[in-house]
Amino acid sequence: MKRDRAFGTKVIERHLRVKDPETLRIAYDYNVPTLPNVPYVNLKGMKFLLDTIAESNPKADKVKPEDVGDNGAVREIESSGFIKQIEAAH
Repeated sequence: MKRDRAFGTKVIERHLRVKDPETLRIAYDYNVPTLPNVPYVNLKGMKFLLDTIAESNPKADKVKPEDVGDNGAVREIESSGFIKQIEAAH
């Protein structure tokens, strides 16, 4: 997404179902630079979503963010140096 604007724009077009080039440009410029290089699950965000869901479904109160968002594999990939290798290659 970050290195191939044309590809990133096509992804946005597909998922937002938008064809207008100006809207796609704005969506790309606004969203893509903020994407993290390492895609960790945002556990605070997961907690917020679970708390919101718990308002209508009390079962969500029993779920921990770590139960639905596991960063173990991403952490292992990052610690292996693989992500840095990919970044260096581009």
